[in-house]
Amino acid sequence: MTATFLTSELSHLISESKRKNNDIRTTAEKSLQDLKALSITSEKQLAADLSRKPSFIEPFLLACSTHSTKYAVSGVTCLQKLIIARGLPKGRLQDAVQALDSCADLGLEVQFKILQALPSLVQNYADDLYGDLLGSTLQVCASLQATKVRTVSGVAAATLQQLLASVFEKVNEEDATNDAESPTTEVPSEDGPVAVRPVALDAYRILRDLALAADDRPTKFVNFTALSRGAILDLIASLIRANPGLIEKHVQLGSVVRSNVLPFAVQVLSERQSFAPTVRCVRLLDMILRRHFSMFSGECEIMLGLITHELDTDGAEPWRRCLYMEILSNFFADAELLVTAYIKFDFATNGKTIAQDILNLFVRMSTEKPAVIGLGSQSTIPSDPTASSDSGSQQAAMEAAGGVVGLISSALGVVETAPTGIGINWSIPRSPCMDQLDKTEGPVLPESYVYSLLLECVNSLSDTLARTILPLTAHHDRDNVTAAGAVSANGTRPSKRLGRSQSYRKRTVPRNPLSSEVDVSQTARALAHLIDHAWPAFLATCSTFLNAALDDHYYRNLIKAYQRFAQVAGLLRLTTSRDALITTLGKAAVPPQVLNSATSASIRSPTVESPRVFSNPKSLLSVDSLISGTSSISGDRERRSSTNPTRPTLTTRNLLCLRALLNLAIALGPTLGSTFVVVVDVLKQADIVLSVTSPEQLSRTGQSNNSTESATAVQIFSAEVAAVESAASRLLESTADYPNEAFLGVMIIFCRLLEGRKSSPIASPYLEPSSPPETPISPSLPRRTFSGLPGLSAVAEMQLRDYQFVIPKLGTLAALNIPRFISGSVEETGWMQLIDVLCGVVVTNDSPSSARRAAVDVLCRLISECIAEVASDEAEARGVIQRRSLTVLLQIAEGIYIENGELTNTDVDVHLHVLATLKDVVDRSGETLTAGWEQVLGVIRTTFENDIAPAHTQDGDNALTPWDLVSTELVSARLGQPAFDVLRCVCSDLLGTLPLACGSSVVELLYRFMLQPGDLNLSLATLSNVWPLSDILRVGSLSDDLERFGTPSGVVDPIELRTQAILRDSRSAQWFLLLLRLREVVHRGQLEVRKAALQTLSSICQRCTSELSPRAFAVVLQEIFVAMLADGIVPHGSKTTVDSDKADVEIFGAIVNNTFTLMSQNVQTVQRIPDLAAVWREIAHLLDVALKRGTYAVHKVIDQNLSMLLSSIQPGNNAWDPVLEAAFAIWADRTTESALLDTRHQDQQPAFVAYADLAAQLSRLLGKALTIEQCKAIMGKLYLCLESSHASYYKADTHAMSPLQGKVIDALRELLSMRSEVRPDILRICSDLLLLHHRSMASDQQARKPSFLALTGEVIPWLQQMIVDDLQTTTSTHPDACITAITALADIIVAKYAFTLQYKDLMLWQTASSSALVLAEPMIKYADAPGTNTGDTTALWQQYLRIIDGVVGANALAQFDDRDRIYDDEEADIATFNALQQVLTPKLSNPKLPDTFREQYAKSLFDASIIHATERGELPAPGESPLSGIANIRRGRADEVPYALRERMSYVCFNQLIRLSSPSDSASANHEKLAQATAPWLILRLAISIRAYIADQPLRGSWPQPLSELEELLFCFEQIGKLELHPEAIQQSKTSGGKAHLPYLYPLLVKALRVSGGEWYGAAEVREPLQKLLEELDVYG
Repeated sequence: MTATFLTSELSHLISESKRKNNDIRTTAEKSLQDLKALSITSEKQLAADLSRKPSFIEPFLLACSTHSTKYAVSGVTCLQKLIIARGLPKGRLQDAVQALDSCADLGLEVQFKILQALPSLVQNYADDLYGDLLGSTLQVCASLQATKVRTVSGVAAATLQQLLASVFEKVNEEDATNDAESPTTEVPSEDGPVAVRPVALDAYRILRDLALAADDRPTKFVNFTALSRGAILDLIASLIRANPGLIEKHVQLGSVVRSNVLPFAVQVLSERQSFAPTVRCVRLLDMILRRHFSMFSGECEIMLGLITHELDTDGAEPWRRCLYMEILSNFFADAELLVTAYIKFDFATNGKTIAQDILNLFVRMSTEKPAVIGLGSQSTIPSDPTASSDSGSQQAAMEAAGGVVGLISSALGVVETAPTGIGINWSIPRSPCMDQLDKTEGPVLPESYVYSLLLECVNSLSDTLARTILPLTAHHDRDNVTAAGAVSANGTRPSKRLGRSQSYRKRTVPRNPLSSEVDVSQTARALAHLIDHAWPAFLATCSTFLNAALDDHYYRNLIKAYQRFAQVAGLLRLTTSRDALITTLGKAAVPPQVLNSATSASIRSPTVESPRVFSNPKSLLSVDSLISGTSSISGDRERRSSTNPTRPTLTTRNLLCLRALLNLAIALGPTLGSTFVVVVDVLKQADIVLSVTSPEQLSRTGQSNNSTESATAVQIFSAEVAAVESAASRLLESTADYPNEAFLGVMIIFCRLLEGRKSSPIASPYLEPSSPPETPISPSLPRRTFSGLPGLSAVAEMQLRDYQFVIPKLGTLAALNIPRFISGSVEETGWMQLIDVLCGVVVTNDSPSSARRAAVDVLCRLISECIAEVASDEAEARGVIQRRSLTVLLQIAEGIYIENGELTNTDVDVHLHVLATLKDVVDRSGETLTAGWEQVLGVIRTTFENDIAPAHTQDGDNALTPWDLVSTELVSARLGQPAFDVLRCVCSDLLGTLPLACGSSVVELLYRFMLQPGDLNLSLATLSNVWPLSDILRVGSLSDDLERFGTPSGVVDPIELRTQAILRDSRSAQWFLLLLRLREVVHRGQLEVRKAALQTLSSICQRCTSELSPRAFAVVLQEIFVAMLADGIVPHGSKTTVDSDKADVEIFGAIVNNTFTLMSQNVQTVQRIPDLAAVWREIAHLLDVALKRGTYAVHKVIDQNLSMLLSSIQPGNNAWDPVLEAAFAIWADRTTESALLDTRHQDQQPAFVAYADLAAQLSRLLGKALTIEQCKAIMGKLYLCLESSHASYYKADTHAMSPLQGKVIDALRELLSMRSEVRPDILRICSDLLLLHHRSMASDQQARKPSFLALTGEVIPWLQQMIVDDLQTTTSTHPDACITAITALADIIVAKYAFTLQYKDLMLWQTASSSALVLAEPMIKYADAPGTNTGDTTALWQQYLRIIDGVVGANALAQFDDRDRIYDDEEADIATFNALQQVLTPKLSNPKLPDTFREQYAKSLFDASIIHATERGELPAPGESPLSGIANIRRGRADEVPYALRERMSYVCFNQLIRLSSPSDSASANHEKLAQATAPWLILRLAISIRAYIADQPLRGSWPQPLSELEELLFCFEQIGKLELHPEAIQQSKTSGGKAHLPYLYPLLVKALRVSGGEWYGAAEVREPLQKLLEELDVYG
């Protein structure tokens, strides 16, 4: 490629120079021949061959020297190619450079080619390019840079910079080779001549010439004078910047900088030259200052002094001041440089105060233009000219910050903005002034730019101090720190609080770097010197800008800088500067004018109590109104007057300062000492201001008309308040690491704020042997306030906000320092001060209510946590803390009621809080509680009205509480449940840990809770805790102790008096006291409580009866249960308890029940009581009194329990004979006039059941000893009970007998089994029982009466069996009783569907029918027996005829609509009828029986055979013959007549009439009697169907005859044809024999035939069978 190009260019030169330049042509031809003579294998080989031919480049050199562009282009191009390909002979390098230089002004193309060749020349011939050759090369490049064509000049400048950089890079390479044989040259320096090697020499010459050229002095190596001063300065700066090591290492280079560069730069600054050289000199000086300060410190001192002077001089251009401030900004930003410079200058002996002068300069600058920085009374957000006017969030932020500076509202509503103040959006140019090298004139910069740089300097200064000092304050000695989780030598794990021991807390105090205990570094001393001498200037500067208009970025950075500076001052223990800084920051946080305004507003509007302030400990500031009032801003603004003045309030800027102050206090911690009061004062004053600040004030402050923006401003403000609250919380949390001395000082500061309260009415709440004297205020803690700010409230009575501020802080301090309190003495740890102050607030009625609640909350949380903290400690140490803590709760509870006056809700709330805390303590730490149980029970005791003096609690745990002074009435109903919850916790799981002496107190407390009339649930719940207490108190010696207690004595209630003296030491006495108290509750509490107490009392006694001897059992029985019975029957006026109140009756019943239950379950023990008869006489007397005056309920319960007791006795036990005699007397002494049978008002069923059950038990035990009269009495009273009983409210007696009915039946069966002589009486009783159902259903009191259905269903089979058994007894049959029973069955059967209730899926008449069928044969057999009385026979036949009439009939069938059931019943009745007629029909033929029986039987069959209802007058009247008027045709009817529902039964009876009238049974004797009775009714039955056809068919017309009537008619035709009557059946008939019926029926048949043949109404289905019948009946020929 290169060969081709060179060939082409040489040919071009030859052709162009043929006429005018033979030298070029000749040399070109020769070079072309040489080129063609070369054997070209590669580009590299070609370049090597050409580099060995020095003459080859001759035509190109000549072309360049012609100064003709036509030739120069080809020459320069070929030289460039050869340089790039390394084909240029090294011996001709100088010639080539000169050739390039000679044509450097021949046009752009040539110039660019030259610039392209120079970098390759330096790269490919670096080893040969030094000395003059290098100078020539650089000269070429410099010449090109001097051209006026900017494109060429720019490329040349870059190329020159690249060439210079390569030279300095070669110096590093040369230094690395360390070639000793390399030639050297001596150059001058400040320390004398210096020998340098070639490349270093070139670098020295270049830098020197650049410096000389910049100063317009002649150069010696390269002529740079053609370059501009700016370009030269840029080259110098780039070389120094790129090679900092060379400047430091090579003395000659540093000498050039010191001797030439820096003096020139300082000169430019001092001469105030134009912007271009000034900005470059500033950049150069800034670089020297930051990178080579140690080498040029003296020059830097001069430079900084000059800058300080220039900045302080009036009339300097704005851009110049900005340049200088940029230097200072970079200077302060370099922490190491700043510290080094301060040590070098200010800190040195007789050193110049450079840094201090700069800071003093800042003070003057900050105040020189107040309007520019927006200086005012407090900081505001400046207006942002770059922001859009509708930015809602920015507007809201401005409002929250306290307004906007620079907004001017015109009359037309257009807002004009002026860039007033300092903001990052308008105070900072797009690029720093120092970087604007392209400008020749000073740029127009924001006027506030210089002040923004000043703020950056302040920020950097504080950052440097912090970075340097803070690491020096940390403790590095960790040898004494115990590893977390380590196990001590005795094998126990150390408590968590050991990590906060006093030695540990001392290590948490930041170390003072200036302390003599450590090696003090020079840096620390220097910076301490800086702060000590410069803090006034720093404070003055920051104070100015704290009131300036800064945007959020600058303001926050300013606050951070201020905070860091103050923190460092505090860590170095520079108290003067620290306190001054903290005080000023406090003023910025709460400006005096804001505080004064808020104070006056607070006086005009008294503070309203806000529970939120106390209830939320993290809410340390009063911002309730801000949070809750946001939504009403818009409406309020509309209602406000435009002239309403705006009161100054805190802004987000103030809150930011407050947060910084709090963070500063956190960082300095215990080193603050007395200055901590300043922080507290500021925090309190902020609380005062915020307590009277409302959202409306914020919106008025911002003057915003947009409600959304106002709401956003409130949200921003609230967020900042939350941040302050968080910082305040962290400040209080940090006190946990304070040493005791420092913490005590903090505690005293807060407690001192409550000094205006009245003195506490209670003593110091400890149990130490002697109360320590009040700790005096430490003299090291003087009262501090702000300079210029008002102090705290000086009024005698503290306002509510003082409490709102202090109490939550004390609570937080207490919670964070619990390990401190429990590990140290009360004096050293601040416990005494805290408890005294808070207790005074709690118990004083003059304190605000919310303050009292908050104070007790703090105390309660403290007590709870202290006890929980020591849970794992040794018992002795744990007990001290527990007693101390619980005593505080007790004395609060007692102290509430010491002051005279009415009980307030606040008193109750405080007491409730104490109880809640006590419950929490018992829940969490009850198992580990080794001391303070008397205090626990004492706190519970204070919920009841009592006259115990508070001094009683100081007597110690051994003092016996005078419970007779404690009422059962609660101080307030609200205290009952919380107090009981504590007691329940004690009784549930902790009774085993209670001291022995506390048992009686627990019993007394439970007793009082059980007697609360206003809270039933509470009283009932109390009883559930009696069980565990009883188990704890019941000991093994209980039986013996009870026998001793029960010694007879004439004193009233002797046992209680005997046990009183030993209650503290005897668990048995405490157990019996529990029983006595329960006995009292049974008669004093509410009904439910009395019942539950009785049940509990009985269960407790029952549980321990197995452990009691008979004598001890008698003590419990008499002193507890019999005494309760007596209490229940003691007269009250004219009535006894048992009939004066339903509740008393119920309780009396429960007492009786539990008494007899206890006795029945311990029968063996009872019967071994030495004086059982005397005990029972007392009980029987009480029962007799109760029965005579009591209601049915008393009867019931007495009968039930007597029955229960008797059921547990075995027959034949003579020990119980007195009991049995008394029991029967009690049972029998009841008449029909007694209350037992009073059925007017109450359900006496249970009483009847109990009465019957007692009768059964008496029958069982007395057995054969019962007389007949006694048995009859029992039966009579039991029947009377059944008859008089009411229906059960909960269960009907249709499916099963009621309990009473079952009891009565069982009793009757028992009597029958024991005395068979009473069977007839039982039969009569059972006959009466069978009819109770029908009587009850027919009664007008049916709803109240039982149905007796199940009873009847059960009695019928039993009655059947008794009758069978009675008939089988040949010796003593009782026909009258049996007839009575059959009569009852007949009544049931005849009634049939009138009573349709079912028992076991059968109606009663079906069961009765079955029994009657079973009894029919034996009863008829008995009736026909020869020895049977005629009257008995007649009575039996009469009842069975009634029964058969009831079977074939269906009384009240129309009331029953279940067709399926009717069909099934019909089938059953047919079967029953068939069975009965087989038994009865043969016996009916007996001539001894009256004819009326047979007539009655025939009439029953006739009535049952009727299928279609007859018309009135169609049947004969009673007493008339059935055959009279048989030919009469009634009036016809067209309506269809329904057929009988029991049609099959009708046909069965029809056929039975036919059978009984027929001669088929004529062989039986006297059958004609039965045929004579049935035949007339049969003829009438046949005639009825024919007469109905004759009468009705003509009226039907063409309508067909109903099918049922047609079937009946055809059946009659068929039976008439086949009928053969008994010869003696119809004696008065015209025709004798079997056809005696035809004279009556034939005329009717003829008429029917005529009707059937009618033209309009005749029918073949009748006519044809009728014609056939008549043909067969050839009677008349």
